[in-house]
Amino acid sequence: MHTSEEIGKAVHAAVEAAAWAPSVHNTQPWSFVVSGEEISVRSGSDRRLPVEDPAGQEMLISCGAALFNVRLALLELGYEPVVQVLPDPDRRALLATVRPGAAVATDEHTRLLHAQIERRRTHRGDFTGEEPPDRLVEAVCREAAMEGARLTPVRSASGVRVLTGARTVPPVPSLSGTTPTACPGATHGPRPARRASRCCSPPPGTSGRTGWPPGKACSGRCVRWVVRFILRRSQTAGG
Repeated sequence: MHTSEEIGKAVHAAVEAAAWAPSVHNTQPWSFVVSGEEISVRSGSDRRLPVEDPAGQEMLISCGAALFNVRLALLELGYEPVVQVLPDPDRRALLATVRPGAAVATDEHTRLLHAQIERRRTHRGDFTGEEPPDRLVEAVCREAAMEGARLTPVRSASGVRVLTGARTVPPVPSLSGTTPTACPGATHGPRPARRASRCCSPPPGTSGRTGWPPGKACSGRCVRWVVRFILRRSQTAGG
């Protein structure tokens, strides 16, 4: 049986873990509100990238990574996370609420994942034309299934065309919000390096001189890697 003090510390640790989550260009488009034992995860449309992410898809994936870290931290501390996704249809920015539930035993898989939260990785170069190994694709599919999703590798030319079109859909009004002004260097297209925005500060343990450090390797990031690899390979092959 956990005490109120222990639960409070667990909630605090979960929010700290969420701050380490990877996000598109390190915009960290989320906010957290703690009310008692409940954590609210909210999106911040002022940090959505209208040039690169007009529909807000990358913003939501980023917030999903933060939610994943909240859940993982609670599990590692011995609590079953109780999650409600989109709990209030009238508050679209409120993506989820999480609270510590019943006591659970922490398994080795959870401990291994939790140990990766503060290990940050980056890749700024182009992808090669090398075919991803089947074991990688299969592993990513398994990770997706563990999160209640189904990942289908796209290999056909017609499927690639559909995905290419999906990347150019018009912005979704409900996610557009107001015109962002806080991070001009990140949200309104390329800017000279000397005008880099200071408002999107690096996450804990990183340096602003290193650019945009990503977060831990997670299933959502691997999914995007596979999709973008296939898209790039198809476009290169087509001339």
